[in-house]
Amino acid sequence: PDVDQIGGLAPTISISQKTGGANPRSTVGTVTEIHDYLRVLFARCGTPHCTECGSEIGAQTRDQIVGRVAALPANSRLHLLAPVVDNRRGEYHDLFEEMHRDGFLRARVDGQIYSLDTPPELDRYARHTIEIVVDRLVLRGDVQSRLEEAVDNALRLGEGSLIVAIEGEDDRLLSANFDCVKCGVSFVEPTPQMFSFNNPSGMCGDCSGLGTRVLMSEKLLVPDSDKSILDGAVEPLGDVKSNRWRYHLYEGVAEHLGFALDAPWSGLTEKQKKGFLHGLGDKKLDFNYTNQSGNTWTHRDRYEGALDS
Repeated sequence: PDVDQIGGLAPTISISQKTGGANPRSTVGTVTEIHDYLRVLFARCGTPHCTECGSEIGAQTRDQIVGRVAALPANSRLHLLAPVVDNRRGEYHDLFEEMHRDGFLRARVDGQIYSLDTPPELDRYARHTIEIVVDRLVLRGDVQSRLEEAVDNALRLGEGSLIVAIEGEDDRLLSANFDCVKCGVSFVEPTPQMFSFNNPSGMCGDCSGLGTRVLMSEKLLVPDSDKSILDGAVEPLGDVKSNRWRYHLYEGVAEHLGFALDAPWSGLTEKQKKGFLHGLGDKKLDFNYTNQSGNTWTHRDRYEGALDS
């Protein structure tokens, strides 16, 4: 039809034909750029779920939290609580005193309401859960401003979370953080980068986003298991005695693992083989290095493995 102006139309997705060489990070999705739209779709329209319990997670605004509380049945009697201690050990004398100085009158400790004038004596070695009673309300039409103030105070004190306790019902945990209200596990808000296998924040930790893992075969590393390390059993290492620095590392780890460098590879245990090839993690050993002048000095360091050193 004849028009003077059209506005508000979403842009059309245009896919251009491209040619390129073989690349393990290039897929139909990346070449056509459809992957970019899918990443945004999952990040912005997807519903995250807790990895622990499977519940939906998401951040709520302060107004949404106020609305959820206000939507409870009329004349409901409720406590607004701020969680401050979650299943931790301690006596918490200072916490009770601080809350009392700040004007709070009650706290729920391990499910029981106490006056902060006479707080309970807690076992310092037992685990406790403490919630501060921010306000007690009866939901009527004239409590909106009081409810909003109580929610603000509870969220501030509870670092983004509050509990709505109604007598005879299960507690309702509401959160302004991006976390699971059941498990209390916090999550990072989804971003498009998390759904990209070419981005460190989204790629698999095992395959680095390639879909395949590159592993070494011991049969190829050690084609002749009757040889010793000194005789070149681990073929990629070549002549281990030709490199003075590497050789002193191998001597040190061999002594620690309880084998000799001139022992046949087939005589080593699996633990010894793995430790020599792949390292000992964060464990530190004492290594003795002798330079060409015959001077020896000792240093303490981690052994990262013959294949990485």
